[in-house]
Amino acid sequence: MEDIRVRPLKRVDLVTPGLGQAYRGVTPEEQGLARLSGELSGLKEAITRLQNEIEELKKK
Repeated sequence: MEDIRVRPLKRVDLVTPGLGQAYRGVTPEEQGLARLSGELSGLKEAITRLQNEIEELKKK
């Protein structure tokens, strides 16, 4: 099985070439990890909101 090595993500500056956004000095893998990290944070916040709403509904 192939070993997977994870490097700390470096702080990146966003640039906007044309219509899209690109990461300067970041590999596609790092870019994907940063995007997934952001999506996971969003999901965590959504789950927390739903849990709070469920608790509020239980109180009614």
